[in-house]
Amino acid sequence: MLVRSDQGGLGNQTHEIWRHLKPAVTVNVNFSRLPDAMRQNYWQYPDSIETTWKGVGFNFDNPRAFSELLTCDVIFSVETFYDLRLARQRVPMVLYINAELFRGYGSPTYWAPTEWLLDQLPNGTRVVPFPVATDRPYKKGRGLMHVAGRNTSYDRNGTRAAGLAARRLGQRLQMTHQVDMPTVQGATQLGAVEHYWDAYQHGHVLVMPRRYGGMSLPVQEALAAGLTVVMTEISPNDRWPVRLVPGDYSTVRTVAQFPIPVCDVDHDALVDALRGIDDWAYDNQQRQADWIEANSWDTLAPVWRSALEEAAGR
Repeated sequence: MLVRSDQGGLGNQTHEIWRHLKPAVTVNVNFSRLPDAMRQNYWQYPDSIETTWKGVGFNFDNPRAFSELLTCDVIFSVETFYDLRLARQRVPMVLYINAELFRGYGSPTYWAPTEWLLDQLPNGTRVVPFPVATDRPYKKGRGLMHVAGRNTSYDRNGTRAAGLAARRLGQRLQMTHQVDMPTVQGATQLGAVEHYWDAYQHGHVLVMPRRYGGMSLPVQEALAAGLTVVMTEISPNDRWPVRLVPGDYSTVRTVAQFPIPVCDVDHDALVDALRGIDDWAYDNQQRQADWIEANSWDTLAPVWRSALEEAAGR
């Protein structure tokens, strides 16, 4: 498995996969040479092979990284293989892709975390949902909160709309994450938290009127922490037990080779939804609890292991 040790989405995601599946060989790709790199070696991977990423199309600077991976039954990575020589090898490989960032990497086995834009992805792409780490020490607070994301394009998470809704309600939107975010009008920037699960102690409602996207780690984490989540009514948001709000639909272009559908939330509908959110949340409690149980690592880890064995040709 190729992993990241930085304090961000890919670091959190790959560490949870690594923690629950325990791969035989771990290659930790270090980004410290990049000028805007997040904190590295935040996550620890005992006995891993570390190599440094120096730019697009590079080869691993630690030759063990390449040679050890080739001894595996199957190689797994998220979004990219980093060393593009891997795509030309005969070892079975699985790439867990996000549709808005997909550009093609040879012909490995492709997995996607949701059904979003599946018709635009390579034939045979398999939906393998990303599980929720329910054993983390989540806490729930009080108030409206939002996670903006770092370096996201086109205001992906609907940060401006979330701030406007909070202002209209006369409340402060509490923003936090593992890295500092820009200030948004109507929001209180609480600064970075040490662990991703610490973010959700700052609210009981996650306002996430995101414009586009497939997998959302903050949404799943917030649900596990017991928060109520409010999102735009666009695929794949209906796969989560969240309050959906309609909006206006259009498309944008990202690095992907196809247009990305987006939804700009109806501001009046968002405000109305937030006004009645506590009553809605009360009625949604059982649905949310059932979803968390069905999508926990305890439930889905066997699905992942079986799918990896299938990809390895067993």
